[in-house]
Amino acid sequence: MWLAAMVVGALVVAGGVVHYATGSGKPSAPPRTRIVPAPKRPPIGLGYGQRNLGIAYGSAPAEVRRQLGPPVQQRAGCWLYRGRVARIRGRWSGSYVDAMKFCFSEGPVGSQVVTQILSHSPRHTIVRRDPYTHKIVSKRTWPAQWGPAITIAEVPAWYVEQNS
Repeated sequence: MWLAAMVVGALVVAGGVVHYATGSGKPSAPPRTRIVPAPKRPPIGLGYGQRNLGIAYGSAPAEVRRQLGPPVQQRAGCWLYRGRVARIRGRWSGSYVDAMKFCFSEGPVGSQVVTQILSHSPRHTIVRRDPYTHKIVSKRTWPAQWGPAITIAEVPAWYVEQNS
């Protein structure tokens, strides 16, 4: 008799486990939100050559055209490439940069080469807020302007080894 009670108890426990494991006894859970990772982009700090679209000083016009395609505008020996802020022709151009200008002049052997790279920053405002009160601490607006592109060359490994 006690053996029959244990078998019935085991069946009840097993039935309960199956019932809750299949979800029929659980309260409905709130819908899960899918976390989508942010798109990968270069680090915010200055990286090697990331602000000049990968075009080096001394590049021939054919090399620039091969890498970036035809310019939007050609004026006074300069080629203009436009894009969205931080991206021009699918390449990272730096924060707050929406256009790049590559100017050509005579190189050392008489052919045309890139001698000046300019970047254009549109008008933008940066607002700093207090992290606790969320009140505006400072607000500064910069006008649209052309300026020299920042180009940082990587230090060669042989130089690091020789001078460390």
